[in-house]
Amino acid sequence: MIQLYLGDCLEVMKGIPDKSVDLTFTSPPFKEKDVEGEYWEEYDKWFTEISRITSKVICIIHSATKLNYLISKYPPKRTLIWGKGFSQYSWRFNPILVYQISDDYKINKFIYSDAFGVQPVSSKSESRTHIYQDPEILYKAVIRMFKGCDTVFDPFMGSGTTGVTSILENRSFMGCEIDPTYFAIAEKRIKYAKQKMRLTVLVNSTFARLTCYSASCGSTCRCSRTTPSSLCTRWSGAYTGNCCSRITFSRCVTR
Repeated sequence: MIQLYLGDCLEVMKGIPDKSVDLTFTSPPFKEKDVEGEYWEEYDKWFTEISRITSKVICIIHSATKLNYLISKYPPKRTLIWGKGFSQYSWRFNPILVYQISDDYKINKFIYSDAFGVQPVSSKSESRTHIYQDPEILYKAVIRMFKGCDTVFDPFMGSGTTGVTSILENRSFMGCEIDPTYFAIAEKRIKYAKQKMRLTVLVNSTFARLTCYSASCGSTCRCSRTTPSSLCTRWSGAYTGNCCSRITFSRCVTR
């Protein structure tokens, strides 16, 4: 399920029921100039609503310049680090603040790394569609950790990176974006990710049909490198030879 909303996230969240999303994963505006009104007053409103609608985990990527205040005012259960390495940014890491909503879902059971070394999206990259766009590989790594979080929400969707990676990780996604230009970009990227996911499923399904049909013994495995000395023993492709050792699965195909 995919739900995208064009508008102010505070207004959208007011219409979302309590504890109706499993994981909120977002990167809100860092700079005062990007927010109407006093920054921390607005942040408090966002955080309050996010906490209300989220049932398991909140992950917020924020600025290292605001880390001390965030930890004192909104103490997380864990703080992960996105290390950017050498880059054009004056601050070469971003904190990822992780909040556990209840003891029913203990995040320490799922977090397998506290640090992620990922280069930021370069300003010269053709794939960069947002001034603050983050790399998909980082979002994939974080979302993938939290198993059982089937619904992901991003109130500051931007160009849709959270949505794209949620779909590719087979999660449902809800997202908000206030800027019509970025909303259109996000919608396009998410639609493409959905098509890509469908194509992957179709290809895998077709491949499975092509590689799983050797039903009876009496047909040898086909391999470009070697011919096994033994025959198939059942349709699942079990065999005792060393055919196709470079492939991670072992299924036989009739000639």
